[in-house]
Amino acid sequence: MSDVPFLSALQNLKNEVASRSCGWGRWLIKGMYAVLDQGLISGSNFLLGILLARWTGAEQYGAYALAFAIFILVSIVYQALVLEPMTVFGPSVYHTAPKQYLGILVQLQMVLGAAMFGVGALGGGYFHARVSAELGPALMGATIAAPCVLLFWFARRACYVELSPSRALGGAMLYMPLLLSSIWVLRRLKLLSPFFAFAAMGVSALLASAELLWRLNPRLGRDPQGPCLREVSRRHWNYGRWALAGAVFLWVPWNICYPLVTKFWGLAETGTLRALLNLALPITQAHSALTLLFLPYTARLGQQEGWRAMKWQAMRIGGVYAAGAGVYWLFVCMFGGPLVHFLYAGRYTEIIPLLPWVAVSSIIGGALLGPTIVIRAMQSPASVCWIYLCSSAVAAGVGAPAIWAWGMRGAVVALVLSSLAALVSGYVILRTRVGTVQSRATFEEPVVAVLPH
Repeated sequence: MSDVPFLSALQNLKNEVASRSCGWGRWLIKGMYAVLDQGLISGSNFLLGILLARWTGAEQYGAYALAFAIFILVSIVYQALVLEPMTVFGPSVYHTAPKQYLGILVQLQMVLGAAMFGVGALGGGYFHARVSAELGPALMGATIAAPCVLLFWFARRACYVELSPSRALGGAMLYMPLLLSSIWVLRRLKLLSPFFAFAAMGVSALLASAELLWRLNPRLGRDPQGPCLREVSRRHWNYGRWALAGAVFLWVPWNICYPLVTKFWGLAETGTLRALLNLALPITQAHSALTLLFLPYTARLGQQEGWRAMKWQAMRIGGVYAAGAGVYWLFVCMFGGPLVHFLYAGRYTEIIPLLPWVAVSSIIGGALLGPTIVIRAMQSPASVCWIYLCSSAVAAGVGAPAIWAWGMRGAVVALVLSSLAALVSGYVILRTRVGTVQSRATFEEPVVAVLPH
């Protein structure tokens, strides 16, 4: 009889181990879907950049790089106001009415898309008439593509909120062949240019997003029992205003160099810099794919286990990202010469000595994602804003004189120093935030979340 409790405990232990193994297996599969999804999207855009570098002139490619940097700035504004709050509030605040919440965000998406198109059209016309014959059409193409691409991003992110990256992968599997076949047709017709490349991107994204939204089935009608547009907009703005500032500061280190290089050295040097930074895109997009899973997962974990345990979660996430970036860049740097010759058909060979420095910046940026994901999950975007403010201050303060003196090499120096500044400030701020939670837990009732600023 004395063996019965022991056997019962042993069976419970086996069940717990099996349950944990099954849970880890499910997350491994979801992670693989997320990486494949993001890999197809980033691979499509990566190949587009490579093909444009091979098949267009240096000034045309520089115009594409600058227009794409501006598009990224617009997209991170959208991400801060719509996508990031959706990732946080979808699985928590609105988990009981996901379809109604999604329908409200579709309406908000339409309003923002129309505003972006109007402002972009005016800006593209001005640049075409007053600044550069190459830059104007590129900006007009980006204006056409932006609302469609952002709608595609929205549909894919909604799949991740439902923890269904396999559905997002289906959209990516549609987007990639549409985009690359369009580029092939444009090449055969001798129409390939930054304008038509952006237009092809927009059409492909629109078709893929229509398929995803049909599967997601958002409810567009007003539901008296569900959330309303005013409530959702207010909540997104309260969260997103700080995330917006942080997103702009996030844009600065990797993109402020393009207008500065254009101003001091011309569009051809900008095209060369873009050719260098293209090689960072695959690992950056892989990090983005994993973040789409880690952010909602960390938000739930913090609610369940308390935020005091999240300091170690940040170190684990940062370690995974940094290790993955290290493996990727080891391969790129070992075979940098043949790789650059293959990708660019013998052009842009001057970027080869700079690859290790971009690698250092990329690895540091991966480690930084650990604290920023945890801080975002704590609904404290103001803290993330301060992290990227430090990074942007270093990038602008060092980058402007360095680019003026050394061109593209100065931009790489600014990247490394700004990434290091962000990493140090990220872990310092995380420690402060966790300490604040611990103090509240000591003198008040136990807390499970940190209210947004």
